[in-house]
Amino acid sequence: MDEENKEKGKVVVTEYRNFPGRKRIQEQARQDEIRARAEAEAQRQELIAQIRQYDKVMDYLVWVIAAIILNRYTIGIAREQLVRTLCPEQYEGCPPLKDTWCMRLFSNLLLLYSLSFFYCLAYQNNEANPSCSAQRASWGGLLVLVSTFLAFTNIITERMQGDTGNIEAIEDPEL
Repeated sequence: MDEENKEKGKVVVTEYRNFPGRKRIQEQARQDEIRARAEAEAQRQELIAQIRQYDKVMDYLVWVIAAIILNRYTIGIAREQLVRTLCPEQYEGCPPLKDTWCMRLFSNLLLLYSLSFFYCLAYQNNEANPSCSAQRASWGGLLVLVSTFLAFTNIITERMQGDTGNIEAIEDPEL
């Protein structure tokens, strides 16, 4: 039967255990399996790191949303101060409105904290993958962070100069 296969050009397979390179093939297969497991574990660890990074991003987004809500609240107080200045007779005897300086300061601190994280994230991404869009994201994050810092320093400067943002303290010479 082997001779028939040889005549037809077919390869005759002998028993595997008699094959001389069997051990080398088995060792190569084991190494390939170990390498594949190591690559799969590395990919798994990378995915876990990315999931943790997304969790951090979501946490910092919550801080940004909290800062926005706090800013909205302070804007409402400032609006109420404007309304009371426009029609003071309607609001006689009403308790004074809260000073919004502390709320604005805290809101800006939350924004600085969150935007610092996002800038660091963009910078790390730029270092890992220096593409044009990564560089733009890094520079954009830096500019937003600097503008938020300037707003923060503006709030502190207002307080140091005695301007609390209380519209009732402003006197109009025409009135």
